[in-house]
Amino acid sequence: MASLMVVGPSKAQFVPGISDLPVAHGLAAGPEEPVVFDTPGGRIVTTSVYGSLSKTAAQAFYNATLPQLGWVRQPEGNFRREGEILKLAISQIQGGRIVLRFTLVPASRWSR
Repeated sequence: MASLMVVGPSKAQFVPGISDLPVAHGLAAGPEEPVVFDTPGGRIVTTSVYGSLSKTAAQAFYNATLPQLGWVRQPEGNFRREGEILKLAISQIQGGRIVLRFTLVPASRWSR
């Protein structure tokens, strides 16, 4: 089982564009800016973090952390909180690194 590293408040980093979502230790924001839209139905955000963390460890971190922040895991593997859906997509990239893409949309606009 992957071990999780907890980062104290003074060192915590957050996912760009989603200010209340921590970045797992071993991941960091990339050079691109998040895409953020505020709509009458809610916010829409797409953003990514990169790093040398394994796909398994990244998934374990967010599966453990998101419920503590009020996110409820959905059957399709996404998370829901207060009318929003959060989707995580992890891909392997060159050099044994991963990219973790976050998509946050209003639940009313989510289509599978």
